[in-house]
Amino acid sequence: MAKQIVIMSGGFHPFHAGHMALYKSAIEAFPEADVYVAATNDTKNRPFPFAIKEKLAKLAGVDTSKFVQVKSPFQPREITSQYDPERDQLIFVRSEKDRDEPPLPWSLNPDGSVPVGKRTGKPLSNYLLPYKGNENNLEPFNKHAYMVYLRTFKFSGGLTNATQIRNSWPDMDYKQKVELIHSLYPITQSNPKLAKNAVGLLDIALVSEPNTDEIKQPKKAAINKIMDKQLAESLIRRIAEAKNRVQQAAIAISMKKAGKKPKKVNESFDYLEEK
Repeated sequence: MAKQIVIMSGGFHPFHAGHMALYKSAIEAFPEADVYVAATNDTKNRPFPFAIKEKLAKLAGVDTSKFVQVKSPFQPREITSQYDPERDQLIFVRSEKDRDEPPLPWSLNPDGSVPVGKRTGKPLSNYLLPYKGNENNLEPFNKHAYMVYLRTFKFSGGLTNATQIRNSWPDMDYKQKVELIHSLYPITQSNPKLAKNAVGLLDIALVSEPNTDEIKQPKKAAINKIMDKQLAESLIRRIAEAKNRVQQAAIAISMKKAGKKPKKVNESFDYLEEK
């Protein structure tokens, strides 16, 4: 008998109550399926390592065995490798608000033409098809995968996405941050220490350039009490990088005054002169 694999892929910068509501909605929509959340460890565009995503997803209520690190959110071989590609069915779940975001499911335009990607201008692959609710006719995932869009949930007084959290977080005071954490992760409402730790996790990712006067080197032993080793190392590295960014700014100003132009930054965060 064919097994259904339902995967909720996304950036999760950060994972929040809206994501959790979508995850629950996916479980309700596909009660017989194995439902996963797929996330990457990519920090090139936003500083959210997988370790932080996983911690916050767990706070929100996701079973960590279902929160899986993948290299590519929409090619989650780390998950699909556990299933039979000639029998089992793959369905991706996204929020309705992301209906126009790539990758898009393939279907002919009303005029019969093949749709093209908004960014690439190239015809879309016909591997990913829209899910129309007729699971009896689904192909196995060696032929096709399917995309379904579920309701967008509002959270924390009207927020709908992680961008709103990222934009507002750096300007919040500690009390405001705790209040937001309580709404994002209800389990923290009865656990002040847990709420404080959650604030710390978001501070690591979202407060990119703290004042050097306020930076204190944390002890690994203390950090490891609330975070795993990977996350502890990430915190210490980001604090070191924050210090170096402030130093870089000072070097850049000095070079500008001297009539020199910063060209690039190497791995040790030193500015190189323009050649």
